[in-house]
Amino acid sequence: MQSGAFRRDLYYRLNVVSIALPPLREREGDIPLLANHFLQRYGVDKTLSRDTMRYLCNYHWPGNIRELENVIERACVLARNNELILPEHLPDVLLNGLGAQLPIGGRHSLETIEKQHIQAVLDETNGIIKHAAEILGIDRSTLYKKIEKYELRKTA
Repeated sequence: MQSGAFRRDLYYRLNVVSIALPPLREREGDIPLLANHFLQRYGVDKTLSRDTMRYLCNYHWPGNIRELENVIERACVLARNNELILPEHLPDVLLNGLGAQLPIGGRHSLETIEKQHIQAVLDETNGIIKHAAEILGIDRSTLYKKIEKYELRKTA
């Protein structure tokens, strides 16, 4: 509204009831419920293995519920004739990225999450600073400072 991109009168028409809903990463208990809901929507007679559910609960879900829905839909497609959805049907980011490094229900500082994310991107880009900085959306000089600060390795 302040920038003029959204009309003030329309905002007040839509703002009848405000509901504060924390992000999915703060509602770990909702992940199995939502995953099974999406599974019913996309996967005829499919179930999630325990390991698969562990990866889902372990992930930080930056894309919130939409990302979870897309992951389940993808897994259903990749599982094809399998009744059981296995970790191999999940995207690599859930298996190798930040989400796989966080303990279930764990809380981490922003600094810890940043460190793990930067390391995952460095591993993904084989330590090519230019590519890692582009993915992270930061300058190369900033990335070099963070590598030094967190004592990260440039290659896997």
